[in-house]
Amino acid sequence: MNYATTRSGFGAAVTWAAMKDGFDRGADTAVLQATTPGYPMYTGMGFTTIADYRLWDIPAR
Repeated sequence: MNYATTRSGFGAAVTWAAMKDGFDRGADTAVLQATTPGYPMYTGMGFTTIADYRLWDIPAR
């Protein structure tokens, strides 16, 4: 994480821009997967949790 840009608004600006582009192209829904540090930003933008998931990894041999 780059703490110099944390809470600067950059992440939200990029997300809004991507959503605008999608909506301009006909999308009617935006879905994302948030990291724990990013979660407050997305809830602040109006996203709500509809499901939680776990990501499992099998180490390479």
